[in-house]
Amino acid sequence: MKKFWLCIILSLLQLSTLAQEKIAEDYYVSAFNEMSDMLAGRDSLSIKRAVYLAEWAYYEGKLDYNTVFCDEIDRIKTFILSFYEVNI
Repeated sequence: MKKFWLCIILSLLQLSTLAQEKIAEDYYVSAFNEMSDMLAGRDSLSIKRAVYLAEWAYYEGKLDYNTVFCDEIDRIKTFILSFYEVNI
């Protein structure tokens, strides 16, 4: 009887792992489709957005475009421009 329950538990764990992989794969498929639309002319081309989509898929949708990604790029841009002006 113990072997039966052990097999059931291991099967459920394996199914849970497969479900998580499928969800992670969905992020990559969504990102790929959006980048494909850019290249096909159905959406405007944006290198910034394409890089974001790759990182968004890697972090499984936990990366916000405006508050995390764009704000960080703007902060770095401001720093580099200030650095450039000081060192001219």
